[in-house]
Amino acid sequence: MAEVTSHRRYCYLRYRWAYRNDDEIWFSWDARRQQLPGTALPASFPARATLTAAGVLALEEIQGADESELLLTGLSSSQAAAVLAALG
Repeated sequence: MAEVTSHRRYCYLRYRWAYRNDDEIWFSWDARRQQLPGTALPASFPARATLTAAGVLALEEIQGADESELLLTGLSSSQAAAVLAALG
């Protein structure tokens, strides 16, 4: 089950919900999350290109995610499994 593990993750989830629902408030949530400290996805992180294309900017935004949430970012099941393994 997915968990909200940080304020940055909370803002990211609110951003994604607003963006998917064509709610213009996504700008505000995006600005909020980018003001919070975060660890950039390492260059060697599994499926980094797909995650960044989906708007993931920091590890904290996906820490606590489950496979079903990662699939919504466009990852395949095997990519989602690799991301979860990398997150440990």
